Amino acid sequence: MLPLAIDCSVALTSAERFPQAFHDRIGGTIVVGARRGYSLDIKVRRLLDQVQSNVRR
Repeated sequence: MLPLAIDCSVALTSAERFPQAFHDRIGGTIVVGARRGYSLDIKVRRLLDQVQSNVRR
């Protein structure tokens, strides 16, 4: 948890208009806002459901 806290604290303490986490600054990436997100939580949940159903077989 400590590396995640350090990484995110860089973005929270940034005075820039578009704050970046430490790994974004190192990698030179940016965050692009969108109306509809990627829904990663739903995709991970479906993957876990598939794994559980395969294990039960």
